Amino acid sequence: MNPFDSRPLTSAEQEIVDFLLQGWTNKQIAACRGTSVGTVANQIAAIYQKRGVYSRADLLVRFSVSPPEPGPARPSLSCLSSREQEVVLQAIQGHSNKLIAIELELTESTIATHLRRALVKLRLGSRRELIVELQHAGATSDVP
Repeated sequence: MNPFDSRPLTSAEQEIVDFLLQGWTNKQIAACRGTSVGTVANQIAAIYQKRGVYSRADLLVRFSVSPPEPGPARPSLSCLSSREQEVVLQAIQGHSNKLIAIELELTESTIATHLRRALVKLRLGSRRELIVELQHAGATSDVP
């Protein structure tokens, strides 16, 4: 019996394959996609079955990709929700939480929550890191 399942990958599974090929962990994928680690693990199992592979290494070989360099690249702004992107873009322009809250008609605590979640998804430790990292990378060109 052939273990290969010829069904095409769903769009979610294809997105997960892209993350896997970049060297992301299940936890990082789950945080970016807003799902549980268990859901990601189940989706990866479905991907393995559909592609007839048994491990990430097999998947890399299947897609003829060399293993990622140590320390995967930071996620892009496209990993953030549209509201998180709005808040982050204003923050990197130097706007305070209070000013962002006024402009977006939200509370300061909501702005702080959006920033905190964005920092986790982008694997950054502080607002300062966010500003330095994204201004250097030209963040506005990264938004879909």
